[in-house]
Amino acid sequence: MLFILINQTKSGLTEDDYKTLAGMMNGFYDNIPAGVRLVGDYAALDWTKNFAILEADSIEKINALKAPFEKYVNIEVIPVEPTAYFKNMGQK
Repeated sequence: MLFILINQTKSGLTEDDYKTLAGMMNGFYDNIPAGVRLVGDYAALDWTKNFAILEADSIEKINALKAPFEKYVNIEVIPVEPTAYFKNMGQK
């Protein structure tokens, strides 16, 4: 399954919070969990949000992955599928 994660850093974080979050993010990128594939990762031009496309077997894997970050980041998870629907004029 594919998921888009929309991430927005919470307001009111301290410098230490940002350092902790940066370490957590580096740890994620250096050691993506088994069963999860990072398809793409993008930031808004104003850096207010980050958009990650992940592939995983289940929403449970995504929820477990995002749980440690939720102290620092608001995370919206949206299950998605390729837009072949539009290419095939509504025929799946």
